[in-house]
Amino acid sequence: MMKNPTDDVDPPKVPTQEVTPLTQEEARGLLSTVEGDRLEAFYVVALHTGLRQGELLALRWEDLDLEARKLQVRRTVTKDGGKLSIGPTKTAKGRGR
Repeated sequence: MMKNPTDDVDPPKVPTQEVTPLTQEEARGLLSTVEGDRLEAFYVVALHTGLRQGELLALRWEDLDLEARKLQVRRTVTKDGGKLSIGPTKTAKGRGR
């Protein structure tokens, strides 16, 4: 049986970045700054849901049910080799299943 040479190699460590959420004061300041901007709703949804950037960018009007007060996250924008594409979220739980 042939040995796989990668068995003896440790994969490189990918540094993780700690996410630092905005304080309430910073969030209020941001919302005050974007008031009246064409993307104001985008910032409001981002701050109140904590969605990932790709999930926010993939939202469509059909994902929003105002009567039920629900927002479904069905897709995400991903970057593959410099090309953007829209696809399903990473997990079945994220797709509401």
